[in-house]
Amino acid sequence: MSDTTFYKNYTLEKHLKFLSEVDKDYELLYSIWGLNKQNLTQGLNLVSSTYPHFSKHDISHSMTIVNNIQCLLGEERIKRLGATDTFLILMACLTHDIGMILTHKVIEEEWKKNSFKEFLLKLANSSDPIIEESARLLLNFTNTYELNKDSFKWALEIKNAVIILTAEIFRGKHAKQSADNILSNDEFKKLADNYYSEQLPNRFVELLADIALLHGENFNDVMSRLYQEANGYKGDYIHPRFIACLIRLGDLLDFDNNRFNEFSIASIKQMPETSIMHQQKHAAVRHMLVSPLRIEAELDCPNESVYRIARNWFDWLEEEVSNQSREWPNISPSDLGGLPPIISKDSIKILYKGIQASPELLNLKFTMSQKKMFHILQGGGIYKEPGFAFIREIVQNAFDASKIQMWNDINTGIYDAYFRDNNKSVDSIVFPDDIMPSIYRQYPINLTITWLNEAKDTIHIECEDFGTGISEASLLRMTKYVGESYHKDQWHVDNYNNMPYWLRPTAAFGIGLQSIFFVASSFEVSTAYPNEKSKRIIFRSAADNQYCSIVEENINRKRGTTIKVDIHKEKFPELFGTSFSWDILDSVDVFKDEGDDIYLAKIDNFVVNTFKYIKTLCFNYKTINPERNFGKDVLVDPINYLTTIDDNYKLSHRYSDGFIVFDFIEKQFGSSFSLWFNNKMKHHHRLYQRLLLRDVVVSNAKFNYWKTGYLGFEWNLNNQTTDTIVDISRDNLTYTGKEWITNTLLSELLPKTLELISNIFIQEIQNPKGEANRLDIQYLNFCLTADAYQKTIYDKSVLSDIIIPREICSAEGKEVTANKLFDATILVLIKGFKTNGAGNIIQTEIERIEEQYKEELSNSIVIWGDEYLCNSLMFNYICSDIVVYNSDCKMYKLEKVKSVDNEYKPIKSVDGYLNILDNMGLHKCSRKTIYGLDKYYNISVKKCWISGFENFPHYSSCCIYSPFTSKREIKDLLNNVKGMSESDIKSYLRQNISIYITPYMMEIIKEYNINTNISDDKIKEDYVNLIYDFIQLKQSSNA
Repeated sequence: MSDTTFYKNYTLEKHLKFLSEVDKDYELLYSIWGLNKQNLTQGLNLVSSTYPHFSKHDISHSMTIVNNIQCLLGEERIKRLGATDTFLILMACLTHDIGMILTHKVIEEEWKKNSFKEFLLKLANSSDPIIEESARLLLNFTNTYELNKDSFKWALEIKNAVIILTAEIFRGKHAKQSADNILSNDEFKKLADNYYSEQLPNRFVELLADIALLHGENFNDVMSRLYQEANGYKGDYIHPRFIACLIRLGDLLDFDNNRFNEFSIASIKQMPETSIMHQQKHAAVRHMLVSPLRIEAELDCPNESVYRIARNWFDWLEEEVSNQSREWPNISPSDLGGLPPIISKDSIKILYKGIQASPELLNLKFTMSQKKMFHILQGGGIYKEPGFAFIREIVQNAFDASKIQMWNDINTGIYDAYFRDNNKSVDSIVFPDDIMPSIYRQYPINLTITWLNEAKDTIHIECEDFGTGISEASLLRMTKYVGESYHKDQWHVDNYNNMPYWLRPTAAFGIGLQSIFFVASSFEVSTAYPNEKSKRIIFRSAADNQYCSIVEENINRKRGTTIKVDIHKEKFPELFGTSFSWDILDSVDVFKDEGDDIYLAKIDNFVVNTFKYIKTLCFNYKTINPERNFGKDVLVDPINYLTTIDDNYKLSHRYSDGFIVFDFIEKQFGSSFSLWFNNKMKHHHRLYQRLLLRDVVVSNAKFNYWKTGYLGFEWNLNNQTTDTIVDISRDNLTYTGKEWITNTLLSELLPKTLELISNIFIQEIQNPKGEANRLDIQYLNFCLTADAYQKTIYDKSVLSDIIIPREICSAEGKEVTANKLFDATILVLIKGFKTNGAGNIIQTEIERIEEQYKEELSNSIVIWGDEYLCNSLMFNYICSDIVVYNSDCKMYKLEKVKSVDNEYKPIKSVDGYLNILDNMGLHKCSRKTIYGLDKYYNISVKKCWISGFENFPHYSSCCIYSPFTSKREIKDLLNNVKGMSESDIKSYLRQNISIYITPYMMEIIKEYNINTNISDDKIKEDYVNLIYDFIQLKQSSNA
């Protein structure tokens, strides 16, 4: 008999019927199969309503798998099957995909999960535009559609998006959902009449659930989780591995070109690209053969994407056949006979546009060996001094594990008595201070450094915590995937999304334990994880092609993890760098006690500077020189926060070095935020502004913002959503991280905290404490900051008692009180005077200018230079007139902004102002910009960042781009027009205007012009007039 001979009339179903007729004991199996086939067909035929864009997974798919299995086995081997094996094969074909039958309750439960929005956000960045569009539609629904009673198109769009997203959510876990529907979903079991299984052993149903789950899992899981043989029904035997392998193979072989239902596809707006490619994959089938001896297929793919999907599918099929062939004696019934079919070298042909292309050339992609990756991480400059990176990583891991364990213990009720004694409730935990310090103390992190031996040539570092320990699953993840976060595991997502923000473990991509290989080729971990054996593990570097091994189990440990690392002294210069600050050198005595070392002092210094800001956990550091031991105890100087009018914020205040410090904890962004204001009328550089991520300083965070010029702050981010603002070194903000920090600080956090501290500030001024130092000036700087936000939350009666020195601000030759400054609608700003070297105007200069320009300064508040006040004034005033502009005095009239009507208003100016064109821009990449002048209205443009390095005039509403790029250009121009008349000069300029105004510059001037529909001719003419006036000014000054 040839391998293709198959008597179709003898099927698995007929075989089961035959056995039931021969032996009445098996009538029940045949009856149960028939009832389930009839009932579940109704459910399976509804799959297309939830997955209209998927290939068919209705009853036809189940029966195709049955047919494929019949083709694989052939008649002779079907006849050798026992009744229970036959029954379970048929039932597994029917039930393996019933997880795709989704009831409303199942969908609703999924959408209610805390992890749903997180998954939705992930889909909003999908590479498939249809899936991305659907996710973004739901996330931004209220912004996308303006609901009205005249159009209900939005309802169809939402329906379509829900179908697309529901299918995407359940696609990857339909095998698990199938197992749930078989075993634990009471609603579905009721619909399925419990599969009519009351008279069968429950283990048969459990086996069907396992097979459904395993049809989408790794082949090794089939071999490890299922037995080869077990007792069947009424005296026969079953073969679980065999049944599962037939289902896996029969499922993969359902690749014929009739898999898609065009009517279902027409029920949705548009198919996702992934579905289109799978549809094209099936349509590409030109030949297929499934027989007991061999499998053949030929496809002709229309494009590369379909080719790759087809290639991956058949690679998967070939791998499955190979695995089953290798393990066939451990899979099949002993009396079955034969082998699984083979896939010979040329039996699978996947063509690309009719051509047998090289699979290697059509599947080119870059890969990197693990060894090379580690060399790049170690030597690629990611870490400035890689020896310190691992310390931060292992301590951060210890923090995470401790926070998780604490939260688990709180939820299991261990600390219920603590909360009752403090009149608190576990359910009310929102902010860090809602947990008592005594609880935090139960989870200390201990970092210790000692000499390993008497020779003192190797240091031994241990980091101990009492957290969750490391699970076997986490060990696999850490050793296989460098940089992977365990938050991709759904179990972690579901459990930790309910944790308060400051306890949630780090979600960023730090390389964790792998960082230890920067300093050592191996290290030891002792760990105890709940419900797993405690163990001691030796980790070895993959860069050396080494393996990790568990060297001992059931060690004497109940909870937590200890990591042990040894570093030889010879490696210190390479790992920790060769530069030493004075404070490090001054802290070392090499002859002290058992011997000290400058590298040890550098390590100690790093530990102190990195972890000294820890607030919600206890950290203990013991080093070789006890004088440099360091500890942070959460019970020391705890801050007593009070609620505010905003439920997202809690606030406290204290005094430190004469400053009133306002301490916030807030849940909107998941951070703590402390701020204070300068106690001097000077620029802000004296006050530090610090960003921390999970209590560790981000070293490259710089805050050169106008609105933070009067204050210092410390902002500590403790939320998973902000973990990704830094790069892999965790030392540097990413570009998007900088944007987020800037926008959040300036637009949301700072304005909100200013509002919340206003009343407290006034109360403290009215009842000053002895430790306050110039609280009045601190309040002035608070008011200047608030004024920059146009927030009139200050008390003018308090401001009336604050005198601003005459060298900063004066009126009629006298100093003024702060309230008059804030009330002023017009100011006169004076620059260009002589200073005392510290930037302040000297008294004789004040007197000279007041006398020389008495009329211009009459009845005006004068600002003598704006180094101090500029940070606030620039957000409230615009320049309306350049009153004086000469070498020893430059005078500007500033008007308070009343509305946006004067947003783009050119100003008046004295002729001398054009001398400013002599000065080039700071960088050649950007032209000098000057105030927009009403005399040259047609070339006044809105301020726009073209190069990114423009330096716009302060208080300007619009500007003019200089026509000159260099002093040489100006010199040549003056020489070329020397002796010409006005008409000749202007004629010359018109002929040569393209030298000064390039075509692209003309485009920019038109695009950002304050006048709509401006013409090229008007722009050119105004530039001719501007350049001519400048020439006249230069010629008159040189006369």
